[in-house]
Amino acid sequence: MAGSIPLVRAVERALRILDCFDEEHPVLGPAEAARRVGLPKSTAYRLMLTLAAHGYLERVGEERFELGRRLLYLGLQVRAGGELREAAHPVMVALRDRFRESVHLHIREGHERVCIHSVEGTHDLRVAGSVGRRAPLYAGASARAILAFLPPAEVEAVLAAGLSPLTPATITDPDRLRAELERVRRQGYAVSAGERIEGTASIAVPLWRPSGEVVGSLAVSGPRFRFDPEGVPGLVPALFEAAAAIYRRLGGRGRPPGQPPAHPALADGGGRPQWVSPGGPVGSQAALPEPRSVS
Repeated sequence: MAGSIPLVRAVERALRILDCFDEEHPVLGPAEAARRVGLPKSTAYRLMLTLAAHGYLERVGEERFELGRRLLYLGLQVRAGGELREAAHPVMVALRDRFRESVHLHIREGHERVCIHSVEGTHDLRVAGSVGRRAPLYAGASARAILAFLPPAEVEAVLAAGLSPLTPATITDPDRLRAELERVRRQGYAVSAGERIEGTASIAVPLWRPSGEVVGSLAVSGPRFRFDPEGVPGLVPALFEAAAAIYRRLGGRGRPPGQPPAHPALADGGGRPQWVSPGGPVGSQAALPEPRSVS
């Protein structure tokens, strides 16, 4: 017992196994691990096999193990999430204060995106904070703003895993999704209407590490009727500027790699995505303006 909280014995034992590994013992067998944590060798071996099956350990030979890549991934997620939240929070507050809509911060986890921070809008009717909420990478603006900028092999892996509908508006046809992802890459932002939650709409931009990898997305969302019929004036350029500010706060220079250098919204102050009916060319997606040169 830890205080009044009952512990799960098997989980506790597995964590103790992981704690056995250190700089002096980077590779362990079940006999050594069992001795260090005070368990029978057979129990330690079963726990190590289970941890290896889920990527937390990796096998080295027949009965030797080392820490697995899943732990590295989780550690990087903790670091990325913390740094990203710290860099994004004041920018998100400024966006919320300007547009009065809810602002959400997301990172990628496998084939999903997860919300790690939200600043709720000030309208009486608003999209509530969704910290911890997950969604598949193919559904919604906040997810596609990440998916569109992943390496092609990773995009195809997401598509190959299946596109199950969350609402009638979710894109479930792989070719239509590929076309929408190309549109996102060209325009630098993603839009959605009612794909995850009916009656809501969202506009999102990718967020980038200084190394040039997409790390997450920043989205503004609200009731669909406030994003109709001409979107939210000025929101797209404001999102571009917000993403650039976060990029610089993370240590980047200039504009992030995913932003068009001469986006029409940045030139004319517009940025009004046009929402179309589900019968449009890409389901319920916005009919986005075509790029044009800026004199």
